[in-house]
Amino acid sequence: SIGCLASGYLPQTLSIKWNAGAIQDGIMNFPPISNGDLYTSSSQLTISASDWKNKPYSCTVEHLNKTIEKQGHLRVKPCPFSFAEVAIIPHVYPLVPSGYGDSSSVTFGCLVSKYFPEPVTIAMGTTTGQTSSTVTIFPAVQLTDPNISYSRSSQLTVSSSDWSKNTYQCLVNHNSINFQKIIPKDNINCLGINVFILGPTVEDLLVNKIAPLTCLASNLPSSTGYKFTWLQEGGGNLPFTTEDPTLNENGTYSVASVCSTTIDAWDKGTKYTCTLTYTGITSPFIKIISKGTEDNMSPPIVALFPPTSEEESSKEYVTYTCMASNFYPIDIYIGWSQDNQEIHKSLYVNSDPTWEVENASYFIVSKLKVPYEDWKENKAVSCVVGHKALPLHFIQRTIDKTTGKPTKTFVNIYMSDSNLSCP
Repeated sequence: SIGCLASGYLPQTLSIKWNAGAIQDGIMNFPPISNGDLYTSSSQLTISASDWKNKPYSCTVEHLNKTIEKQGHLRVKPCPFSFAEVAIIPHVYPLVPSGYGDSSSVTFGCLVSKYFPEPVTIAMGTTTGQTSSTVTIFPAVQLTDPNISYSRSSQLTVSSSDWSKNTYQCLVNHNSINFQKIIPKDNINCLGINVFILGPTVEDLLVNKIAPLTCLASNLPSSTGYKFTWLQEGGGNLPFTTEDPTLNENGTYSVASVCSTTIDAWDKGTKYTCTLTYTGITSPFIKIISKGTEDNMSPPIVALFPPTSEEESSKEYVTYTCMASNFYPIDIYIGWSQDNQEIHKSLYVNSDPTWEVENASYFIVSKLKVPYEDWKENKAVSCVVGHKALPLHFIQRTIDKTTGKPTKTFVNIYMSDSNLSCP
């Protein structure tokens, strides 16, 4: 073996060739290492003894459009750095089954890619700590793109019943560093379909007095071929309504399935399961939802601001601003009314709740724009905020042109019914 060492250069990008690129085999390009602000790179060429005796060899280094060539007949000395100094951390990828259907077994694996140096150890088993002795470990493959590295994979086959009951993982050790990857069970498909399940909102529960559950499938390649089913814990199948699919901008489809349970069942923490099957995907998509815990709840502080003097001067439109802050959890309802008449959602804008790190809580802003004549006629405008941490679950702030200052009231709210409930 002969070697070429380039040191004390910057920037990092550098190319080392043997005999001006005429030699392509037997080359090992080691990763560059940093020594402060400068870099060092090396390349090793392995040749036969007869070629070493009879042929000349040169090393060409290209850096910043400059070329340096060195010739020699000396054998390479041991590298002045250890493997630990040039170690490349591996990328670990779980290899999920593409679908097992009615098969009695499931095969999955793990890929460890672009690591240096050898060796790497791979173990597979359950997340409870049980490793399998039947894992197949494939030989390491040497990569040169452009620096030398290695790739290795493993494979494990288990029964379908064990796959359903357990969660499996891949454990990798390289250069005294451990890596863990869970073998995922969700979205085991080659079509990129996504499935989400959503619970009722605060508006659903507190205003509309219903508890709708929504199962949304997106990135469907076709507007047909899907099927939803719903199950309630301890209660069997549930009736539901599947909406018409909608075409997305990327040419795929989205479709939602909606079912309502009772508020009482939701509040008790009952589990609900949505299952989606799709033509071409042998493994179903299964999503489960239930009401989460509600520790450390905080009620919102609500402030209502009148229109600005500049808006009053324009005599066209005026804007009311309602801000709710310091609330937790994130679910909140904000609505408006004028002279005790509900204002439609299309006439006001609510921001998304924003997390405040300092207070460990959320805040939200809502804006309502009305004609100046309504303000001039002294019509009372109210901002209604609903949150689970409030007394009676609602608070109302009201303002008019005469007072110019909002008043606060805790109220029971009865507003228009929603069309979200299942028939």
